[in-house]
Amino acid sequence: MKIIFKYQILYAVLLFVSVDNIAQNYGQYEKDCDARCKYEKYMKKQNSSSGISSTSLLDLGLSLDCISRDRDGVSPFAIAYTEKFSAENTILVFDTLDECESALSKDLMVIPGADDFYLICATQDEDGLSPYGLFSYEISTGEIYKENYVYDSIANCETAITEAYVEGESLYVCTSVDDDGIAPWGIMEVGEGFVGDEFETFQACMNRLNS
Repeated sequence: MKIIFKYQILYAVLLFVSVDNIAQNYGQYEKDCDARCKYEKYMKKQNSSSGISSTSLLDLGLSLDCISRDRDGVSPFAIAYTEKFSAENTILVFDTLDECESALSKDLMVIPGADDFYLICATQDEDGLSPYGLFSYEISTGEIYKENYVYDSIANCETAITEAYVEGESLYVCTSVDDDGIAPWGIMEVGEGFVGDEFETFQACMNRLNS
């Protein structure tokens, strides 16, 4: 009986230590997650409020791939229909293959009030060179439209989409006032025109949009 009792005490001690370790590890996980997961949770909230869907061009089941536009293996690269790999059938053009492949797999933004249209960033002049601009892709027809919202880099173009402001069916983005990808920058209600002040930097415009 004494031996059994000793084993019961030892088991209780080991169980306490195990539970304590689990609690400590979970507490550490929570702390790590505070640092690791906050941005992810924030972006999920932003994506939900900004109209970004979990749909990419590839998710739409389109026969698309990235090819060298000039068929020489170097920049620029373009998204093209796989059944017609020719420069004439490219629809969106990029400086690098990484940019092109990212555009294929990146979650797209739905234009509020026009669920058939998605916004995509690509080079404005379809030459693989800066500036970059917003294009809208109409799912039902497969047509691409140049929206003339212009940026100095693909990073700023994508930021303009992911951090756009949506109010009802109105969509507000920061863009180059003169459609040239440089200052001044202003807040544009998509389809309606510029609102508010002009800014010397893209970041200053975004700060005002998100304030």
